[in-house]
Amino acid sequence: MLFETISADVKTAMKAKNAVEVLTLRTLLADIRNMQIKRFTEEAKKNQNVQRNQEEVPTDEDVFAVLVKNIKQMEDNLEIFVNSKRDDLLLMENTKIAIYKKYLPLQMSDDELTRIVDNVLKIVSGKSPKEIFGAAMKSIMPMIKGKADGNAVSQIVKQKLGL
Repeated sequence: MLFETISADVKTAMKAKNAVEVLTLRTLLADIRNMQIKRFTEEAKKNQNVQRNQEEVPTDEDVFAVLVKNIKQMEDNLEIFVNSKRDDLLLMENTKIAIYKKYLPLQMSDDELTRIVDNVLKIVSGKSPKEIFGAAMKSIMPMIKGKADGNAVSQIVKQKLGL
């Protein structure tokens, strides 16, 4: 499981005295745990009899979701750091992104994405191109979760539909 791999990598980074990697991976582990706590809290609000299992290990999908969310936030920060001419923060953020990307699955190529989009567009139907777009995105996103950027998929679907 990916969570255990990240935990082991924290220990390895600590032994190597790589402070940036230790900090980055600890932050990632904390974000994953926070996501688990948030999910438990939401379930507890719906069902009073829910008990939290402290030993529950997050699934790889949970880890991918946190990774993608954090990478998006850091990439948004890059633009801010460039505009404010903060090269030190820019370097740090790029380093963190590189560390996080090590744990993502291989990203799909544009050809693979186009093939998936073509197959889905053959299946989905709608009254207008916007309805077809929505239905296609709803079908495609679970298939490519963590393996491709949603914006890239959106662009390909829009191009195919002429939007």
